[in-house]
Amino acid sequence: MRREFARAIDLLRRLSIRNVIMARTSIDRPVPRLDQPRSSPMKRSFVVLVTAALFAVTAFLLPSTSASAGPGSGSAVSGIGIQAGCYGDYCSGKDPEAMGCSADAYTVTSAWTGSYTVELRWSPSCKTNWARIGAGYGGSLWVVQTTGYKQSSSGSNGSFRWTAMIYSPSLLCRGEAGSTYTSWA
Repeated sequence: MRREFARAIDLLRRLSIRNVIMARTSIDRPVPRLDQPRSSPMKRSFVVLVTAALFAVTAFLLPSTSASAGPGSGSAVSGIGIQAGCYGDYCSGKDPEAMGCSADAYTVTSAWTGSYTVELRWSPSCKTNWARIGAGYGGSLWVVQTTGYKQSSSGSNGSFRWTAMIYSPSLLCRGEAGSTYTSWA
C-alpha cells in the first residue's frame, strides 16, 4: 500500500511540474477573456496536487475491506481494521475475544454488584452483545436478550470474565451477574 501511495505522489509531482513548466514556457497560450476570472496554471496545479494527495492519504489511512467480508461470509472488518472471525448471527454462542469482536467493542451500560462492575459490551463490527465482569467474580454471569435467549460465561484473561456473544442488532440485551442486572440496552 505504501509503494502505491509513493508512486501516486511521484506521478502527481511529475504531472504538476510538467504542467507548470508548460504553462510558463508555452507561447501558444490563448489570451484570457476579461469577463472570466483568471486562474494561474500554478494555482490549478496546486489544487490538483492537494486534492490527489488528500485522496491518496484517505485511501492509505482507511482500513481495507474485501468483497468477501459481507454478512454471509462469516467475517467482518472492524472500524480499526482488525478482521473478526465471525459476523452477525454466526457470532452467537462464540467467544468475543477469540473471534476478534472485542477489538472495537465498548461498554453500553454497567451495574455495580457491590464488589465488581458487570458490563454489557457491544461490538459494532460483529453486531453482538456480551456481558463482562472482573476476573475475581465467582458467581454466575449471563447476557440475556429480551426474547429470553441467553449465553453464559465463556472465557477469561486474568483481568476479566465474559460471556459468549448474542447477535442483537435490534433487540435489547442486559448483563446479569448473580442478582445484579444492567439496564436493557
